[in-house]
Parts: sequence; C-alpha cells; structure tokens
Amino acid sequence: MNRQTITGDALNQDDPHPRELQTPADPLFSEQATDYSIEPVRLRFRQPDLEHRFNVDNFARQVGLLRLSIALGAIIFAVYAVLDPFIIPEITHEAWAIRLGLACPLLLLIVAISYMPGFSYRHQALLSLAMCIPGLAVVGMISIASSPGNYLYYAGILIVLTYVNCLWRLRYYYSILMSGLTCGAYEFVALFVNPIPANMLINNNAFLLF
Repeated sequence: MNRQTITGDALNQDDPHPRELQTPADPLFSEQATDYSIEPVRLRFRQPDLEHRFNVDNFARQVGLLRLSIALGAIIFAVYAVLDPFIIPEITHEAWAIRLGLACPLLLLIVAISYMPGFSYRHQALLSLAMCIPGLAVVGMISIASSPGNYLYYAGILIVLTYVNCLWRLRYYYSILMSGLTCGAYEFVALFVNPIPANMLINNNAFLLF
C-alpha cells in the first residue's frame, strides 16, 4: 500500500464545509485602520478611544512640568511684592494681602490638589483656574490703587498672560477663556471701578490686547 501525502488543498477538497484558517491580527493592518484625523475646531481626535489614550499619555508627560511651572509662578508672583512699596505705596499692605495671602496660597493649593489620587486630565478646568488667579489678583490691586500705580500695573497682567499661556499646557479653549476673563476684568476696572486717563487706557490696551 502506497503512502499518500495529504496536503491542505486535498483536505479542503474533501471537506464539504471548509473552515477559514484563523490568523493572528496583523498589527500593521490595525495601525492602518486607526483614524488619526483631528476635528478642526476642538482639535480632538475623531476616535474617542484614541483621544482618551492620547490625553492620558500626554497628561502623564506634562503634569510634572505643569506642577513646577505653577509653583514657580507662585514664587515669581510673590517676588514682585518688592515693587509694591514703590509703585503703589498707599496700598502696599492691601497688595501684599492679595498677592501673598490669597493668590500665592491658591496657586500652591492647586499644585497640592494635583497630587490627589484619581487626578487626571479630566480635571483641567481646575488647573485652568491657576491661569486667572494671578491675573485677577493684579486687577484687584489696580482697582484700589491710585495713580500712577493704577495704570502702570497693567504690565503685571502682560507678564502673567505670557507666562501662563506658555507653560500652563492645557487645552487652548481654557487658555482663551481664562485670558479673556482676565482682560475683561481689567477693562471693567479701568473703565468703571477705578477709571484711568483715556490716553493711558488706549496705550495699555494696545499692548494688552494686541
């Protein structure tokens, strides 16, 4: 009796109900199937799972720098207290209370909260408060300062907005919202609460808004 070699083709021909061979998923095929397109307005990946994985990874990479920049921001903001007796001497103690007693502790509190278990990229709204706290603190000083301090301290808002928008690595709409809130508060104070001369308001807005 001759030995016969049975091949896969022969098995397929003999089997009236052939089964498809199971092959492992091709990682290249899976990678090509992923949609990496981004929504043009919200700047998010269209695939929710991909967006979530990106946010988790990006937050893990950036949270250290974010904490450091907020803490350093609090220190720098506190150091500027040395200018208060020279620029706004009539409200030095009030300015120190706003700067050292309110703004800086709040910034450090936000850093401490970011170490709590479960804190993630979903809490960016809380982190974004750190963007407007120092700016609103400067606006608060302007609201009670007399001239020339009330129209010179707008430079503090410029420094704050530049710093937080460069180092606070949050979603762009949080940056727009908090920057707009700070500028809007300044405009309200400069126009209605503690008005400044029109020529100074035009000059300050030229640098602040453009």
